[in-house]
Amino acid sequence: MTLDTSPEILQKNNYLLDQPRTFDHGRAVFEDDGPGALSKIGMRHDNDYTDIRCCRILPTTDEILCLRRPWMPPKNFDQQHFLPPGPLRLIDTQFRQLRYDNTEKIIDACYHAMQQLARMFSHANQQDHQFRYETPRGVRYSLLRAVAFEELLFHESRGLLLRVSFDCPRILRGRRMHTSNLFEDGMLVALVGLNQISGDATTTFFEVFLRESTDAMKSRTGNDTRASIQLSFADKNDIESIRLISYYVHGLLQAKFVLVDIPNVLLPGFGYHLKQLQNLADSPGFAFAPHIAPQSIDAREPNPPPAYAAAEDFEYNLEDLWSSPNRPGPGGFVMLPSKIGDCISEKGRALEALKENTTLDAGQAVALVESLSHGLAFTQGPPGTGKTFLGVSLTQVILASQPKSDPRPVLAVCTTNHALDSFLGDLVKKGISKIARLGAASKEEWTKQYLLRTLTKAMKTTHIESTNIRKSWTQVENLAREGSGWCEALSNDIPGWSAIGDYLRTNHPIIYNHFATLETFDGSVANIRRARKATGFAYEYWSMGGDLQDIDQLLEVFNTVLGVNETASDREASDGYIKEQICADIKRNAMRATPPTEGNQIWSLSMDARRLLLSQWAAELDRFKICDAIVEVHRRHQLAMNRKSDAHSALDYRCLGQQQVIGLTTTACARYWPLLHKLNLRVVICEEAGEILEAHTLCNLWPSIQHAIFIGDPLQLRPHVSEVALSSENDTGRQYRLDESLFERLMFPSVAGASPADTAQLSVQRRMCPDIADISRATLYPYLLDHASTHMHPPVAGMKDRLYWLDHQHPEDRPDPASPMAKSYSNMFEVEMVFGLVNYLIKDSAYALGDIAILTPYNGQLSALAKRLRAACSVWLSEKDRESLIEQGLLSLEDGVAGTKTEINMANMLRLATIDNFQGEEAKVVILSTVRSNSDRRVGFLKTPNRINVACSRARDGFYVLGNAALMSNVEMWRTIVNVFRSKGKIGPSFQVCCTRHPTRMLDINEPEQFSSVPECLELCLEDLKCGHKCRHKCHPASLHELMPCAEPYVTLVFVHLVNSHVEGPVGMVLVLKLATGSPQIGLPCGHNFNVRDLDILYDLIGLYRITAAGVVLSGEVMRPPPETPRCLRCDSSIDGVKRYAVINQVRALPDTIDRMYAKFGRKLDTFVSQTFLTEDLLSTTFESFCKKLRPGPLAGKHNQNLVYERGNSMADVQLRITNFRDEVVVPFESSIDQLKAFLANPMILNATSSPFKLRFDFLYHRCRLVTLEDAALLSRHIVKLGHTTQHSNALAQGLELLVKEQALDNIHALNSKITHCESLGLKRLEAELRLSQMCFHMLLKATSIDSGVNTSTSMKRFLLLCQKYPDTAGELYPSYRALLKYMDGGTAPKRLYDLYAGDTRGLWRDLGRHKIGALKYCKNNHPFSSTTFADCPECGREVDVLPPREPINYNNFLYEDAFLAAMMTKKM
Repeated sequence: MTLDTSPEILQKNNYLLDQPRTFDHGRAVFEDDGPGALSKIGMRHDNDYTDIRCCRILPTTDEILCLRRPWMPPKNFDQQHFLPPGPLRLIDTQFRQLRYDNTEKIIDACYHAMQQLARMFSHANQQDHQFRYETPRGVRYSLLRAVAFEELLFHESRGLLLRVSFDCPRILRGRRMHTSNLFEDGMLVALVGLNQISGDATTTFFEVFLRESTDAMKSRTGNDTRASIQLSFADKNDIESIRLISYYVHGLLQAKFVLVDIPNVLLPGFGYHLKQLQNLADSPGFAFAPHIAPQSIDAREPNPPPAYAAAEDFEYNLEDLWSSPNRPGPGGFVMLPSKIGDCISEKGRALEALKENTTLDAGQAVALVESLSHGLAFTQGPPGTGKTFLGVSLTQVILASQPKSDPRPVLAVCTTNHALDSFLGDLVKKGISKIARLGAASKEEWTKQYLLRTLTKAMKTTHIESTNIRKSWTQVENLAREGSGWCEALSNDIPGWSAIGDYLRTNHPIIYNHFATLETFDGSVANIRRARKATGFAYEYWSMGGDLQDIDQLLEVFNTVLGVNETASDREASDGYIKEQICADIKRNAMRATPPTEGNQIWSLSMDARRLLLSQWAAELDRFKICDAIVEVHRRHQLAMNRKSDAHSALDYRCLGQQQVIGLTTTACARYWPLLHKLNLRVVICEEAGEILEAHTLCNLWPSIQHAIFIGDPLQLRPHVSEVALSSENDTGRQYRLDESLFERLMFPSVAGASPADTAQLSVQRRMCPDIADISRATLYPYLLDHASTHMHPPVAGMKDRLYWLDHQHPEDRPDPASPMAKSYSNMFEVEMVFGLVNYLIKDSAYALGDIAILTPYNGQLSALAKRLRAACSVWLSEKDRESLIEQGLLSLEDGVAGTKTEINMANMLRLATIDNFQGEEAKVVILSTVRSNSDRRVGFLKTPNRINVACSRARDGFYVLGNAALMSNVEMWRTIVNVFRSKGKIGPSFQVCCTRHPTRMLDINEPEQFSSVPECLELCLEDLKCGHKCRHKCHPASLHELMPCAEPYVTLVFVHLVNSHVEGPVGMVLVLKLATGSPQIGLPCGHNFNVRDLDILYDLIGLYRITAAGVVLSGEVMRPPPETPRCLRCDSSIDGVKRYAVINQVRALPDTIDRMYAKFGRKLDTFVSQTFLTEDLLSTTFESFCKKLRPGPLAGKHNQNLVYERGNSMADVQLRITNFRDEVVVPFESSIDQLKAFLANPMILNATSSPFKLRFDFLYHRCRLVTLEDAALLSRHIVKLGHTTQHSNALAQGLELLVKEQALDNIHALNSKITHCESLGLKRLEAELRLSQMCFHMLLKATSIDSGVNTSTSMKRFLLLCQKYPDTAGELYPSYRALLKYMDGGTAPKRLYDLYAGDTRGLWRDLGRHKIGALKYCKNNHPFSSTTFADCPECGREVDVLPPREPINYNNFLYEDAFLAAMMTKKM
């Protein structure tokens, strides 16, 4: 295929205007005079080309500024287009429509952002500014201002990254940034700039790589009002845009910038498809082009069997579908497509065989035969007709029929990851295990083993593959290292060698040669290659003040630089010998230094002279040249990444070729198109094809495809489009119809004279009860049949009718134009009626919340329902609905985040959804709120037949509509549906509620509050029980009937003594079962049956639960400990499978569970304590040697910073492991135990345990922080003492000092609540340890003259009292108390504050890990402890009386010896 690529010339005439960009997108929004040079007045902008291959995927700045309407080709082949009908025209049409749909809101938001930016020039900056905006067209976006370029970074796989900072709105500061939907990973953002002088605007697009909160910026700058973000260039091959950004980063160009974040815009979501459409225009095209894009309207191409099945003797093997008892022999169940295509009788016999010997129904059998008989096959499946089952059956047959000499994978394509996982899961159940899943977005754990990366890791690579992969990785790593060097060239205190080396080579060659001489190495190529990784070490050594005579320090710098640049594979390969050789060369080079020359004089310069010289060199650097070098490395890196991808694709190709099925979404199809193209795939099966955009479908049709099977329903929801001007639902959009799938276009052609594609139809539905299915039959599917199982659906408990329309005239709520609901609608009467109906249905436990779904067409109503229902029950919103509500401001960020968990118990949550996001789902009971009720006869969204179809086909047992029937009848399809309700007498102004078992007692409900006053039915049940007796209990829901015990007299279990004549007295007992005829039975999993009441008595169920005389459990309160584990009386097997008795084992297992968790927590504590102490000792013993690594030079700030961060990470890793285990294991467990205590309310079963574990992990966390902060304080003081400090090193020292002050205060405040918690639980030992920690933080702050706020006198008195009163536990810390008191009184400070902890106190932590299962005891204060390692509770232990302090002795009141003798003599006389 070829297109005219003649150059097109653009006269620039697009400028930013103050007027809003508001041309009407609901009517004539497109021009009709052709694209690019075909336009009568010339190109619209610099991205307006006739050839789509020349168009950029993302909009250009000139395109954003252009206010001319774009040209858009209509869809029909009989309408105007500059290309003739055929594949090229179809590709051109799909590309332009798809691109417009995905970029129009980006353009609109960026244009509006430019206008806001222009206005900022005349307004003062405000830090807490508005950041949520909405364009006149209604596009919502976030705008962050005061953007500053922080640095360029180089990532190993992404290439060049940009880090920018911005003023962070107050509500997003701190951790709230990470819980918001702003700048989510991978999302598209725009950096919009405006030059105030020239007026030029720039727009560069990025993908979010990493967002950093204000906390991260505070650690760098001390400013907590700014946040930062790392961005990856969206178009990594747009070298000129990257170069321009590089100039801005380094101050070579000036402009003012803002960041624009448009919610939920992912470039891969449309970029891959657009790129592939461009490739299709330049390739052999796509499969079945004559059928899909005919060159004439009346062309009718034949549709024979697929080419691989064209041979007359080819047979489809149907044996895997056989379900009859007697399986046929080999070749006994086959189908010959060559015969079926021409012979009706052969097709009839095949269909009859399929219906008799498989589980396929009549419609599925026809669809299977038709799909196998045609190369391009379509099957329409109405709701609930088993479309996925048909797809799985077709996959089985095709796999079983492939030639053994040339098997190829079947490609399974779905629109969503959820649908794909469901399809692949069904294949796995059928025994198909050789599956590869492309894309890693699945939320199902079981799919991980089928991911392509998992499969390739398990494969053995060939020598060629290993070599190519290793070489490509080396190239990427080397270029990433080089790129990092260039990025740091102008960002550090001293210019990097990458820039200076190039400058010196040109301007000072003698100096350059002298530095380079030190880096000249002898030996093997490996030695030289290894040493080059430390290129520039001599310059770096000189710039930090190094002396050429100090060989040891020179070698240390070399090793440091080499260590930073060396890869892990290099280090593993080295045995130290190569380094020794290189170091010997360095020594030799230094000793060979010649007498003073220009080059050698630089080594004798003072530090001030060197600094001056460096400044001079830096000033003379060509910054433009450096920027160009950075961009050039990025360009080479992208080429290397392509080579690396090619190297891996060889292994991927070999892996995929060995699979039976390859499963992927439509997006992954476009992404992996080149790789899959190499496989020469023959078969593609597309699920839910009616929901796939035609542009996406074209990307699924590789030229090698011989068999394309599309299964779906064009009469259900169409593909989603963003722009209403391209939608079939819009008057203007009907000529474009981007939301029309290929399936719909070929099945229902809109071009006069075109023939519809042959389509098989599934005809048997298994979802809806027949009454509800009548709606589908009356509207769209007159041929729809009901499976026998649908007639067995139970009636809706508590409702007279399972199908009903509540007709009302309550008007819809008029939205406030200034509110977030301005573009949506709600109806509070329907909200309240739905609320009442839901509460009524779940009141008697007949339905779980997950059995009910509430549907509505409007987000405004969805928001109102969510707010109302959330007060009474748990509500589940789909991810798409939640994102939509947040984007429109109808749901807060906090609510949106709280509901995003993927692992939830859906059975306990009420499902609430818009109709558009409920396709493919179903529920026992569906309630539809239509919302609209007005005098203007406006129906809104619900006028579309596809949406109506989905809304009315989701219910299994009950379907209730709330709406204005007269208004809805203005739409033809709704008029038909209303007539169905009327013909059945199921429409009216009120619901009729009743007892399902006694329907003669009716109550009309036409107001919401009436639901709460529905009386309870007092009739007796009188339905038959399993035993044959009538149920004489009060009326209850049918779902609970099987649980009702019989009220007739029971024959109890009789224990009979066995007597042995040789032994006096009874020798044992046997259980004799005397079962009366018709007595109520319960079946156990083993197959034996027993009286329900007898088992209840035997296992003391009544003693465990509060149970009524009818056997109904009233509450979950367990009254006393359960007896022995319940087992079958006949075979002694477990009866855990019986829910009624499972609680016994669950309650019995609680003590053992707690015992085992105590052992696990103890072992973890012991491990973490050992790691903490080990790291403490390591930091202490290595401090002096570490300080020697800190460079005293004024230009060593970056080097020192890296070393300090690396040192801090050692304890941070331990701390992270501690907090992760605490938060993910300990806290949830203790929370569950607390809930169980409240639930069971019985200390005989579960002690009111005062668990110390969470607090002990807290203590370890604070100890880690103390060690880290004290080390940081010492490092800060040492850096200050180094001298010759620069701004960089000053900032590092001040940052460390600020970190110590702020975090020490935070820890002190956090410890206050934990100490109080210890006091409330009586944890004396732990309280003393926490108080000691708090006092250590206090002393750390005291050294910086900061008031900690700790009442030291009170705290120390309490500390002493604990040590004295509990000598066996807290008393072990008395030496620590004495040492701390001495230090506080001005005594010698300990080497480290944590040295205040007495050495022998570590034994407790070690003993906690030695607990043995079964030895768990509780002290009088309910503290758990191990009796094998502790004689008494290690937390409280023995308590002794503490005497009050005695009055000090006044020795002046006593007599000396002489006076005493004189007094005695006087007394005698």
